[in-house]
Amino acid sequence: IDEAITGRRREGVIGTFNEWSADVEMTINGNSATATITVDAGAKFKVRADSAWDNDYGFAATEELTAAPVDGTEFPATWKGADIELAEAGEYEIVFTIEGETETFKITKK
Repeated sequence: IDEAITGRRREGVIGTFNEWSADVEMTINGNSATATITVDAGAKFKVRADSAWDNDYGFAATEELTAAPVDGTEFPATWKGADIELAEAGEYEIVFTIEGETETFKITKK
């Protein structure tokens, strides 16, 4: 079990889908945290630890990856990265994983 996640009080998802008002608590399973959110088209979100803006994770575009994939493909979670935008309305499962010094996301549109 990775202490990076289990040692925290909680991981949460926050974004435009809830008017950036309160974290949706994620379920911890080993070194991963999972939540499901329902959003409108164009929604944005981040994952943060302990409801703290000084410990949030988002997305950093690259030449190969210009938008966050929503097909379950794992991609880097970037500390203090940009908001993750979901182009289509719907229900999404978000998995945030910490393994050693590596943080990743997997987003799957349901």
